[in-house]
Amino acid sequence: MQNEHDPLPADWLAKARTARELDAAGKPWPAWSTGETLAVALILRRADLLADLDYTPVKALMKLSDDIGADPAQVRTLVIDLREQV
Repeated sequence: MQNEHDPLPADWLAKARTARELDAAGKPWPAWSTGETLAVALILRRADLLADLDYTPVKALMKLSDDIGADPAQVRTLVIDLREQV
């Protein structure tokens, strides 16, 4: 799923870094798509935001896996990998 030509991981990572900076400044996140928001919330371990969107971590992984056509385990691995880079 993740390779050097896949822009998705880089996009999620950039958004996670932006969100972390905004959180530190006490500012709201931009109006991203639901999928982008779920991905960033998972990467940053923001269970509160997942709950606000009526998602659990498992439901969020399932939605993202459907959105990008990947196995939920692959999405989970990607999220963990990106979490280490934020």
